[in-house]
Amino acid sequence: MRILKNILFIILVCVLLSLVPVFASENGMNVSITAPSEAEVGDTFTVDFNNDSMTLSSFTCGVQFNREYLEVVSVDVVGIIREWDSSVWNALVSSSAEDALKTGYVGFAFVDSRECGYTEGIFASITFKVLSVGSTELSLYEDSAGEDGVISSDTVAITLEEYTPGSDIVGSVTSYDERYNVTVELMSTGEVISSTFTEEGMFEFKNLSDGTYDIVFTKDSHLKYTLKNIVIKGDDIDLTTCYHVVMIGGDINFDGCVDLKDVIALTSSDTYGKSYEEAVTKTADINGDRRFDLKDLIIITSESNYGKSEVIVEFLE
Repeated sequence: MRILKNILFIILVCVLLSLVPVFASENGMNVSITAPSEAEVGDTFTVDFNNDSMTLSSFTCGVQFNREYLEVVSVDVVGIIREWDSSVWNALVSSSAEDALKTGYVGFAFVDSRECGYTEGIFASITFKVLSVGSTELSLYEDSAGEDGVISSDTVAITLEEYTPGSDIVGSVTSYDERYNVTVELMSTGEVISSTFTEEGMFEFKNLSDGTYDIVFTKDSHLKYTLKNIVIKGDDIDLTTCYHVVMIGGDINFDGCVDLKDVIALTSSDTYGKSYEEAVTKTADINGDRRFDLKDLIIITSESNYGKSEVIVEFLE
């Protein structure tokens, strides 16, 4: 009896699919998929199912993939209607990740007797994991019930490459105030691509592609320090063996140099000798002891700091 009910239900769904109208987009494309053109072994990537400029009332669609190269991690419905509602006869049914591992196919079907369903945009997505090197395709199959007569098809080619780990840069830096970490930025072609903070004076950037990089060090009350043109050619670089960065302290007013202006800022009556809470210019606490006294003045006026400006060092292998 239960089997008979299931058969009757399937027949009813098929009848609804044949009766419900579909409103086609101007370009005639109902459903499309978006996916990356390349990926590496071990990577995951998402394939989105898009409704292109059409009010979908009912449709079936799916994507075929090669299980030798890809496996399905998850199948997600991101549209509004997700569950069967018998009062209005609408449903979105999708394959599970477990089904896809057996069949190499992920399918979706949507029925709605109210002539109103998913509007433009993404209605579902599949997350794949790359298993092996090669070249494969994702093939879309779609059919919509109605009078438009359009059957969408779409194929996305994906090149699957071997994972190649990048290189690491490790280094060390010293500043006058060890309470707070130094900000370390990795730059390429003038853009910051990664940022970190020192931990006990050490920093690290991992898995970097071959290329030329700059590293910029910044910290309150210190001059900016830039290490330029670090060239990576497949090998790790340990800066601790050749470029231990020592930051210059005393740039209280952040003008890029340590000079008389900084001395005046420290020794002014509203800062020098004051408690940390009372002092106006808190960046005058160069050594981080929460005092504004002779120790800070000695740092500013020392030969290694006074008269210095922002440091730019060319990296030499």
